Formats: sequence, C-alpha cells, structure tokens
Amino acid sequence: MEIISLLQILPEWAPNIHPLIIHFPIAVLTIAVLFDFIYQIWDRNWLSKSSLALYLLGTLSALAAFITGKIAADSVNMPMQAELTVSNHSDMAQYTLIFFTLYSLIRLFFWWKSKLAKLVKIAFFLKIV
Repeated sequence: MEIISLLQILPEWAPNIHPLIIHFPIAVLTIAVLFDFIYQIWDRNWLSKSSLALYLLGTLSALAAFITGKIAADSVNMPMQAELTVSNHSDMAQYTLIFFTLYSLIRLFFWWKSKLAKLVKIAFFLKIV
C-alpha cells in the first residue's frame, strides 16, 4: 500500500499548501461579517447563530493558514527584496488572526452567557414550582 505524500497531490503551480488553504478563511470570515450585517437589518436568530459558527470556523481555518504560511515562508527561497513584503504579510496575518480569535471568543462568551441565563431562569422556575 503506497502512501501518497501531500506534496504529490499539490498542483505544479503551488510550491506548498498555503496558497490552497488561505482562501477558505478569507471566504468564511467575509461571509460571517456579511451575516452579521444582514442580522442588523433582518433580525433572525439563525443569522446570529450562523455567524458565530462561521467566525469560529473561520478563525480555526485562519490559524491553519497562518501556520502553513509560516512554514511556506521558511521553505521558499526568495530574494532579499521580498523579505520585507513577506514579513509585512506575516504581521498582517498575525494581527488578523489575533483580532478574529478575540472577537470569536467574545461572541462565544456572550452566546454562552445567554444560554446560561436561560438555564438559571428554568432552574429558578422549577424550584418555585
């Protein structure tokens, strides 16, 4: 049984997996922001829940993209002039990852807090009855 290497399934134009992974979090986080915007106009509970799920999924995939980007930067030979561009690109990726991680955790906290408040109300009601 032959194990296929990840590098064997990459297209010829892709020097590593980073260019294939990076587009997923960009799309998912953009859709999450769009869902939030639509939720402000059209108050539907499923939009809020969906945007939270998309923020969490987008953040996790952004972490994967960040890690593969770091690996890609170390594995590709580039001219000295490109070092500054790659460094700036990496810094912006890190800032984006930190922002969406914090934002996702805050949204998750408030979602959990609302669920916990409902459970407390139910428990209080059952204690009275």
